[in-house]
Order: sequence, then structure tokens, then C-alpha cells
Amino acid sequence: MKMEAQLLCLESLLVFWRNQTWLLQRIYQDRVSKEKIGEGFFLNGLYYISTSSSFSKCFLTESKSAIQQQLWHKRLAHPSFNVLSMLFPSFCKVSHKCETCHMSKFTRLPFQISQSRATQPFEIIHSDVWGPASLESFDGYRFYVTFIDDFTRTTFVYLLKFKSEVFKCFQDFHNLVTNHFSSKICILRSDNGTEYTSKIMTDYLSAQGIIHQTSCVGTPQQNGIAERKNRDLLEKARALMLQTNVPKKFWSQGIQTAAYIINRLPSSVLNFKSPFEVLKGRKVDITHLRVFGCTCFVHVQSNHRDKFDPRAVKCVFLGYSSTQKGYKCYNSQTRKLFVSRDVHFDESNSFFQLSDNEPQGEHICDLFPTPIPVEAAIGTPSSPQLVQQFSNTEEVPTESNTQDDQQAVVPNTSQPRRNPPRMRHPPPRLQDYETYTTRYPLAQVAHSINTSSSHSAFLIKISKETEPRNFEEANQSPVWKKAMHDELKALDDNRTWSIVKLPKGQKIVGAKWIYKIKFNSDGSIERHKARLVARGFTQTFGVDYKETFAPVAKMNSVRVLLSVAINCGWSLYQMDVKNAFLHGDLEEDVYMRLPPGHPREGEAGMVCKLHKALYGLKQSPRAWYSKLSSVLLASSFKRSHADSSLFVRHGKAGTLVVLVYVDDLIITGDNVDEIKSLKLALHNTFAIKDLGPLKYFLGIEMDHSSNGMFLNQRKYVVDLLDEAGMKESKPARTPLSSRLKIDVEGEPLSDICVYQRLVGKLIYLTITRPDITYAVSLVSQFMHSPTTHHLQIVKRILRYLKGTVDRGIIMKNNGHFNLVGYSDSDWAGNSIDRKSTTGYCTFIGGNLVTWKSKKQTVVARSSAEAEYRAMASIACELIWLKTLLGDLGIICPTPITLHCDNQAAMHIAANPVFHERTKHIEVDCHFVRDQVQSKLIETVYTRSCDQLADIFTKILASAQFERLLSKLGSRDFPDPA
Repeated sequence: MKMEAQLLCLESLLVFWRNQTWLLQRIYQDRVSKEKIGEGFFLNGLYYISTSSSFSKCFLTESKSAIQQQLWHKRLAHPSFNVLSMLFPSFCKVSHKCETCHMSKFTRLPFQISQSRATQPFEIIHSDVWGPASLESFDGYRFYVTFIDDFTRTTFVYLLKFKSEVFKCFQDFHNLVTNHFSSKICILRSDNGTEYTSKIMTDYLSAQGIIHQTSCVGTPQQNGIAERKNRDLLEKARALMLQTNVPKKFWSQGIQTAAYIINRLPSSVLNFKSPFEVLKGRKVDITHLRVFGCTCFVHVQSNHRDKFDPRAVKCVFLGYSSTQKGYKCYNSQTRKLFVSRDVHFDESNSFFQLSDNEPQGEHICDLFPTPIPVEAAIGTPSSPQLVQQFSNTEEVPTESNTQDDQQAVVPNTSQPRRNPPRMRHPPPRLQDYETYTTRYPLAQVAHSINTSSSHSAFLIKISKETEPRNFEEANQSPVWKKAMHDELKALDDNRTWSIVKLPKGQKIVGAKWIYKIKFNSDGSIERHKARLVARGFTQTFGVDYKETFAPVAKMNSVRVLLSVAINCGWSLYQMDVKNAFLHGDLEEDVYMRLPPGHPREGEAGMVCKLHKALYGLKQSPRAWYSKLSSVLLASSFKRSHADSSLFVRHGKAGTLVVLVYVDDLIITGDNVDEIKSLKLALHNTFAIKDLGPLKYFLGIEMDHSSNGMFLNQRKYVVDLLDEAGMKESKPARTPLSSRLKIDVEGEPLSDICVYQRLVGKLIYLTITRPDITYAVSLVSQFMHSPTTHHLQIVKRILRYLKGTVDRGIIMKNNGHFNLVGYSDSDWAGNSIDRKSTTGYCTFIGGNLVTWKSKKQTVVARSSAEAEYRAMASIACELIWLKTLLGDLGIICPTPITLHCDNQAAMHIAANPVFHERTKHIEVDCHFVRDQVQSKLIETVYTRSCDQLADIFTKILASAQFERLLSKLGSRDFPDPA
């Protein structure tokens, strides 16, 4: 049995070797890199033969050869197999696997051409963002985004000022595809830029059912169609600009024109059809194309020139309009880009001449320092401008000079005119273009010829400065970047926070930057202030805050203090506390998101644990006020009973007053030495900055002269008009039209935030503008559900502000401190709910200090009742003012005069008789009766035509409106001293 087992085992072994030999021979025959030697063959560095007698010996020999080959491969820094075989022909001719070679020499795998193609227009969209450009275009753009249709290869270009605008552009493009081409976008292909992967973009794509395909990180080749399109756009734009020496500032127009041309050129991908031909199904005319950057002559219409003025103006051709049948031309004299159909071209001459010492493409002309707004896209325009370009009939402009009655683009002639004719408004379809000469320039109504020279210089300096609206704008300016860096450094130095991992279950609040320019009293910039603010509105009561109340100076208190100081001849000074809220300690655990621009912003899960109060937190004002008030009270100051933010110190050295508005302080008194001592004491306690005499406080400009002080918010008005796009609107004589009818009907606004923001800014403007108080009170009643009708009323107010930019209130030294009030009401003036409007105003020392216009809470049954309720409101105001004056050390003469134009209401206030007219009136309204009977208030009858409070209750004719305003002390800039 043992012998049989051995024979069986030997037989099996022979069968195994026979099979192995057959298998190796088959492998040998199939290999391309085979080489026969004798009766064996090489395989993987080993030599095999079919004879079993020599197989083991050859195996050992070739194994030793492979070891030598690997050793020399390492010695010679891992050369390729071909190099190694040349040095050692005896080595095996098949390379072996080497991990080090993979680690040190691995190259990217070849990119395969995409086989997936769209089967219908707009099924697949390729997109990419280019920028930022090394030079901002003359119209203020730094980026552009492209959307390329995979089926037709039509290119759509949108110019961008910031990358954050990509989402809005895609929305516009998606609406265009849906509305004008009746198509649906199925797939969007892009790279992994944050502008495409942001939450708002992701949510929108998901809601629309659009699949978002992105390239792998660091692999732009996978987004090849969009990348190659960028190259094509840049090459063509570069060629267009170089051939006619167009300055680089016009690159935005070059890109748009390049896109316009590309959409009309045959493409090999489309079997040499143009993208528009595939999209529209017909040939596209190109006979209207002209040489980009050439000289052109634009016809000037007869109503914009005199008899002997030139009939044409020399311009430069910069592209094609998308919404008009005309050419885009740029007038270097007026710096306007406009559209015209009446154009003659000189294509052989370039408008921009290249000097001998300037390299081609570097010709930059300083004729264009001021960027002006133009349309968002040309050859592939923005969403509202695409209707005509993709219309069924494609008409082209002609080189005729025929008059076009609808032509609104009127370039100015190069020769100045003494009496320019009146300009017409452009038609509504051109409102998005800067294509006309402004009919109502702001300079005609905003001037400072009546101000003192020092205040004029101050206004000029502060008007030149603008503040960024968001982090993206500020991050492009070195000055504001340094301000943000300094703020972060100050916060770190004060140990405001520590960077920690967000504990599980803890809530975080957001953070944002607020930018403010601090001015000295002469108008020079004291500093650029970048303030980091926490988004405290996301805090939860009882979790990350408890008590929040903190007194803030009322604007009424500010005006009262100014009137007292002017009548007393006191000097007024302003101080600013740096990082005021950092002086307050937090009792709760508050976690804040890392601020934009922080070096560790990109670290996941890292947050700021706040140790000290920060602007924006609900408890921060309380902590700061507690700290500041303790310092002032320790310096023998007493807190006013009428306004907790007013601190007064009476002593042998004189009177000293401090008014606190968060971190801004107004200091005044009758002893300059005491004021200097107080400034020094505060400087030793806080990081505080002396801004000198009071000149610019909370957006209020103050002009001091021998006539008194003039308060207005001129810069605030200009900025508001600019934000609302109303700087070129026609001025109105009154805030409200005399034919105005308030109703709730009208189309609801799609975005009420715009309305709320404008009304909120108007409310703050009433600090120095009693003339708009009633109008603002009216529009503020519809904050939660405004309609287009209400928005038109707001625009009317803005038009009135356009004509009264310089208006403010004057405060004079009248030599007394008499307290006087005027009370009025408009019975059932509200046509919606028939409620009445209360209006009143008060004077201290002959200066207007407080005023109000407010709808009453209940319906009054008679005009007497409405007037009586108004008298009760002003009685409370007069008592408060008397208390405030007492805290300032001013003895107010009594009785206080209250002017009223309703004798029935005066009798009700004077006689404690209850009858049908009064028994339903609430008890609190009889407060005025108690004050009259105690001889604290004396009612005086005033005719309705002399009732100053009448302006706060109803719409008045322009003549009466102006007359009452002059009596209130509201006027334009007074005469200089």
C-alpha cells in the first residue's frame, strides 16, 4: 500500500508538471514581448524549460538575475526598464513591479473625451466663473460667468462685480430658458467653487429638480467645455481690443462682443453651423457687424442741439445692444455709454491712437476715471434684456441718419453750450441704461453756497467718503482690510474670546462686519472703523441672555441739550469710546461663529467662546452702560430722572453735562477747565478718542455760526437717494400730493424688505426733518403688508427729499428758556379706519426740540374729543421736558403755554364737568385737566392758520406748508456768519 501511494503521488506530480509546461507554453505564445531562448522562455523575469531535469536549476539562476536587476534598479535611482536593459543586456527583459516608482513617478491618467451629449437644447448646461480681473472694468466689473448649452453650444455671459452674484445670474438664466425657449434644464455642470456649492444654490437646484454635476477637486479638465469657452472668449476679446488699441478698462465690452460674435460663427462641433443657427433653426445675418473699437459718428437729434451745433458727435464703437436695434457707442467727452441706430462707421481708423513709446495692448487713457453703470451683458445679455435678441425676427441696424422718435440716447456735443436745452426723460424701456443726460441733477438742489467756508469744506470731505456695505466690498480695499485686522487684533489682545470646539448641544450666533468712517471736527478722517457685530437676534432668552435693558439717549434729549447749550453759550464736544462693549463682562456662555476674514475661519467646528460683551449681543449695552455709569457716578455726577443716559454735575466750579449714546458722548458745560479734566479722567479709564468740537454726531451734521447752530442730515439723504436709485428723479414740492387717497388696495409687494428698509431709514431722517414727519408716519402704518400704492408714496417722499437735500432745523440763542407747546389733531382723517391723527410740537428757548405725528388708538366721536386726546399727549411731553430742564439746572417759567385751535377741547380741559361729550373718554386723558387746574399748563387759543402742529396732522398746500415750516425753524442752509 505504501509503494502504491508513492507511485500515485509521483504520477500526480508528473501530471502537474506536464500541465504546467503546457500552460506556460500557451502564455508564452500569447505574450507580445516574448523571446525564445533554446527550448525554454522568459516569463516575469524567470526562464522556464519543458525538461524537468534542468527546470530547477534554471529557476534558481533566473531568480538570482532578478535580484541583481532589482539591486541595480535601486542603485541607479529607479530608471526605466529600457534604460536598464541597455546597461545590462543579460538582465531579464521584463520589468518588475516597484512601489517606489509608483510613489515617485505616478502621473495623471489620460482624460477620456466625454461621450454623453445632450439630445435637446438646454438639457445640459456647462458653467464656469472667470476672474477676478487684474484691472476692474470701467463699468465696475471684476468677474463674468458663462452658461453654455451643450446641445447648441450657445454662450450666455453675465458680468459680475462679486462672485456672490452667480446665484442671481443663474436664476435669471433659468427663467430665460423656461419662459423664452419653453425648455427645462436637467443637468448643471460646473467646478467645485463655493459660488456653485453654496446652500442657497444647492437648495434652489434641488427645488427645481436640476442635477448638479461637479468636477473632481483640482480637475478643471472635467469641466472642459466651460474652460475652453473661457479661453475662446478671452482670445477673441484680446484680438478685438489689440487690433484697435482699445484700453484694458473696456475688457467687459470686449468679452460681451466676443460672446455676441461666437454665437454667430460656424463651429466644427455643430457640423460648421453657428450656435444661433442650431438654436433658431435658420441662418443668422452677420452683415451688421462692425470693427470693434473703430471710430464712429453718432447723429445728434435736433431737440438736443442748436442751429450751429454739430449734427454728429465722434465716439468709439464698443459692441451691440441686446434690447435695441442699435450700436453701443462711448462718448469720451461725457463719459457715457449709449445706444444709437444713427451711426456712421470709419472702420479703417481706430478711435484710440497708439503712441510710439507704448506697447500694443497697454494703451490706458485717463479720460475714463469714473465708472458708470451699463447693461449687464451684450452678446449674451442679462435676463430682462434677452427678449429682443432671441426674438423670431432678427433685424439689424442700418447706417442711416433717419430720425427715430423713440430714440432716447443723446450724446452731448463736444462744444460747451451756454444755455443747454431741457432734456427729456428716457422711455421706461431704457431705465436700466445710463443713456441720457440727467434732467434733474442732484447738484442743482444739493449745494452749500449759503454755508460758512469751514462747513462747506467739511461737507465736501465727508461727502467724498463711502462706506462698504458688506465684507466682500471691504475685503477688496487695503484700508478696510487693515481696519478689520486691527479690530481682530484688539479683540484678541482684550481676550474677548477663546477659539474652542463647539460643545455638543450648544447654540451659536452669527457674526458680521459693520463699517464706519469716523471724522474729526474739520472733516478729516480720524479712522476707518471696522466693527465686529454679533447677530444677537438669534439669541434665546434664558439660554444665552437674561436681562437686556440699557438706557440710550433719546434724540429729543439731544435736541434739548443742544438748545440749552446754545442759549447758555456753552461749548459742545464729542468723544468716542473704542471697543466700548469690551469693557462689560458676560455672565452667560455665548458661542459665536468665527468672523469673516479670521485666520482660522476655514477650520470645521471651531467657534469663539465669548468672555466679554460684543456689539450686537442683547446683553452687551446693559453691561457697558453699567460700567460707564459707575465711573461717572463715582465722579460726583447724578443721573437724570427724565433720561437715564444724561449725567449732570453741579458744583462750585460750574455745571458739567454728559450725554451718552452707546459709545458716543456729548460733553458740555460752563467751565472749559472742568471739561478738560473730565476728558482726561475718562481717557485714563477707557480707550477713548477726543473728536473735538461737536460737528458730526450719529449722522447729524452741525454747522456752528454766530447765528446759532444748523442741524441737518445732508449726507444721509444723498446716500438714501443713491440706495433707492432716486438721485436723478424729478423733485417734488411737498412730501405728499394734495390729491392723495390712502387705501389698502393694490398689488402686494413681492419683497417687502425693500419697503421696510426705506421706511426705516426715513424714520431716522425725521430727527432733523419735521417736514416729512406726517408723511413717514403715514407710510409706517403699512410696514407689514405694503402694496405698490404705498411704495409710490414712499417714492414721492424721496422725490421731495431730492429737492430739499440741504433742509434742516436752526437753533438760535434767544436768551430765554420758555417752554411752549402746540397741539392739533385731524378728526377721522384716516379713510380706512376713521381714526384721528395726533400732532404736536414743543419749543425750548424759541427752538424746536420735539414733535410727533401719530394715529390715535381709538375712534374719536367728535373733533373736540380728538383734540382733547392730542392735548393729553402733549401734556405728558411738556411735563417730561420740564423735568429734564430741571435736571440740567434750568428753571422753567410756569405756567407752560399750550396752544390749541379747538375751544371745545380747551373748555373740557378747564372744567371738571362730565357730560355726553366726555363720559366715554378714558380716565388717563383727563391728565391734562389736572395740569391745567394746578396752573402748570395754560391753554391758549390759536387760529387754525397759525397752528404750527397742523403740519403734523394732514396734507397741506405748498404755500401753507412752507409758511409753517419757516415758523418751525426748518429751512435750507442759513446765511454764513
